[in-house]
Amino acid sequence: MSANSRLLPSVTVGLLVILAAATGMAYSGFTSNANTSPGTANEVKRITVTGIGEVKTIPDRTRIFVTIVTRGATAEEASSLNAEIFQKLSAALTDAGITRDRLETSSYNISPVYEYPDRSKPIIVGYEARHSLIVTVVPENVAALGEESGKIIDIIVAQGVNQIEHVEFTVSNETRNRLKDDALKAAITSAKSKADLMAQSLGVRITGVQSISEAGFIEPYAPVIRGSLDELKAATEVVPGTVTVSASVSVVYVLE
Repeated sequence: MSANSRLLPSVTVGLLVILAAATGMAYSGFTSNANTSPGTANEVKRITVTGIGEVKTIPDRTRIFVTIVTRGATAEEASSLNAEIFQKLSAALTDAGITRDRLETSSYNISPVYEYPDRSKPIIVGYEARHSLIVTVVPENVAALGEESGKIIDIIVAQGVNQIEHVEFTVSNETRNRLKDDALKAAITSAKSKADLMAQSLGVRITGVQSISEAGFIEPYAPVIRGSLDELKAATEVVPGTVTVSASVSVVYVLE
């Protein structure tokens, strides 16, 4: 890795909306289901269309996932060493403008460390403490997100944190909800456009909507930092990509 460690993630936040017709699969098609006895002229014709919408934006925050790992002869010693690093980290992040509400614990555990001499029964040779944390970087200037995030990574490493799990770029809940709504509207527009085209090609007319369904989740892509911590002690630079939210809807239109 060069003096300037570079991460070039392609960041995607996916809102995947998986919709089902009777078979549980999203599809586009034309169906004719009789609502009276066979052979009668009173039939309900339907067309099922899947629409997909997508919107993009620039991420406005970074989440850095780190773990402080310490070992000691006793559980108390391992815990104490871990606490020392955490206190240093907390103070350094505060000095760098990271408020305490942007430093959160995701997990903490202490476990024995075993050795297996001569394939005999395992013996405890010490204890390991693991404190996993999430550091959220929200710069005043969104354009400086990559630069500010790199500086925070360097500060984290300098305090003795020995594991950086990964970094992800994301957006605020408010922005995420707005993007979700915009993507959903675009998906519905897409479905209507497809339905109009298909109906015209079939020589039929759309008279209404029988049903519309959607379900989904948001899953940010988390690029993994690769390389040793010694290499990361150089001026680290991370480069955010764009956040993409996509939605899919399944609409059943009634025809005549």
